[in-house]
Amino acid sequence: MRSKLLLALPALLIFSCKNTNTTVEKQAYKWPEGVKPPVAEKKPMQFTAHGDTRTDDYYWMNDYFKKGPDSTRVVDYLTAENNYLDTMMSGTKKLQGDLYTEIKSRIKEKDESVPVFDNGYYYYRRTDEGKQ
Repeated sequence: MRSKLLLALPALLIFSCKNTNTTVEKQAYKWPEGVKPPVAEKKPMQFTAHGDTRTDDYYWMNDYFKKGPDSTRVVDYLTAENNYLDTMMSGTKKLQGDLYTEIKSRIKEKDESVPVFDNGYYYYRRTDEGKQ
């Protein structure tokens, strides 16, 4: 009798843990149709170093950082990419806001670390409310 009880007890525990009332709400996102991503122009530039030649098709984008003649074209391309992103993600604005609110609610907004003495100075980290 005792062995039957010992066998029934684990089975009872396993089956009682199953929750059949869970429902998951799935919602598929419908991407905007007819929107094409911007395509960067390819301008091959060859570099040789240590006897090895390599080709960089997008070296012209480096002019943005040098403020060269192509810098306005780079800015135009990056603006087109940002506009494409905004268009494609426009249907997720509510979800993005909800996620931001959820993450922010879990962050301690006003916080200070314990000061640490190093090389004659005390160092600490501080976050102020509303400045994240």
